[in-house]
Amino acid sequence: MSPGDRRRSIMPHHGFKTIFPVLSLFMSAPAIPAAERTPRTDARLQATIERELGEDAPGVQVDVEDGNVTLRGTVRTLYDRQRAADLVQKVHGVGSVRNELAVARADSDAGVAEEVAAQVRHYAYFGIFDDVSVQVRDGVVTLTGRVTAPFKAEDLARMAARVPGAQDVRDEVEALPSSTFDDQLRHALASAIYNDPLFFRYATDPAPPIHIVVENGEVTLTGAVGSAVEKSKAEMVARSIPGVMGVEDQLRVE
Repeated sequence: MSPGDRRRSIMPHHGFKTIFPVLSLFMSAPAIPAAERTPRTDARLQATIERELGEDAPGVQVDVEDGNVTLRGTVRTLYDRQRAADLVQKVHGVGSVRNELAVARADSDAGVAEEVAAQVRHYAYFGIFDDVSVQVRDGVVTLTGRVTAPFKAEDLARMAARVPGAQDVRDEVEALPSSTFDDQLRHALASAIYNDPLFFRYATDPAPPIHIVVENGEVTLTGAVGSAVEKSKAEMVARSIPGVMGVEDQLRVE
């Protein structure tokens, strides 16, 4: 990994999607006919837009020409950038919206990565059957890993967009296929691992350290354990469960 990269594993590619792109947004809607426009019309429209944006967008400058709006300035987050454009587009009489808003830079990629990782860990639906990692380079956040439902990946990308300093969010998190067989394996594995005397103390942890990712009977163990003995034991327990096709042990010792 190059010095410019900052990666955080959460717990411890399929489709490539980019949300809230950094490039300017162009959006259009039915507008007031050009023949009916005057400088006064544009001035009224600008005043309406500024009122709609209100105090939530102090760094946004609004310019209107023939009903076409350009947004300039600096905002705190990607979410703020997109929200400003969405609000403007809903104003009656707006033609197109050119979004030239910049997102304020953070002091470091490491700080952004830490905050995004914290958001993932505290996400209510992020559990031991999910695994997500965060990488930040030049302010661009990349989320990778696997989760048990598509909505989780979408939620996590939206949460990352609210982190100050994130310039773009690339969502490369894969949603695991729905499978009753895999679901049964997940619960059997979790029960066997966390009821083992060596790991019993982890069972009551709000964020258990061993994550169990299952896809088509193949098991990947991720997260962190306290010793090489625990790492070896977790793999051994996983291999002992009927129906497991294979085990990849990616556990870290910390």
